[in-house]
Amino acid sequence: MFFFLMASIALPAQEDTSVTVTQDSLSISTDNQLALSLSGTIMVQVGDSLIHSGIVNAIAAANASQLSQFFDVAISLSIPDSEGTFSKKQATQLLKFFFDRNPVKEFVVEIEDKTDEDSSYLIGYYRTTEGKTYRTFVLIKKLTENELIRQIQLEEK
Repeated sequence: MFFFLMASIALPAQEDTSVTVTQDSLSISTDNQLALSLSGTIMVQVGDSLIHSGIVNAIAAANASQLSQFFDVAISLSIPDSEGTFSKKQATQLLKFFFDRNPVKEFVVEIEDKTDEDSSYLIGYYRTTEGKTYRTFVLIKKLTENELIRQIQLEEK
């Protein structure tokens, strides 16, 4: 049986909010210790944009194909052993290889913000089943009516 859950959560802007997504659950907490946990296949609206939730879900599932749906024609990619500007297909293959070598335990979003009206970013931590942590940065740019990923960085901490 397959369950699909969609949640939209609005939290006060003043609080420090943390979103943790694993393959099986979602946890949202604030500095006031408000916590929400859900389980099943999860789509959550993070900030103002549903596309960001798709990106978060794809990273949390370590699914390069799903993540590539949000790529621009070419993206700047920086992961261990690979750095440069790659086509959508090349970047997808490189991320698939990275995810295969580094199985996800959880993905925690620490910051989501806008740099201007047309750009936003996510910063989080991709934690592996082997205990490694990668600081994750995703730059998203609004082009015409679509928001697309222009840059991804995964740097080991």
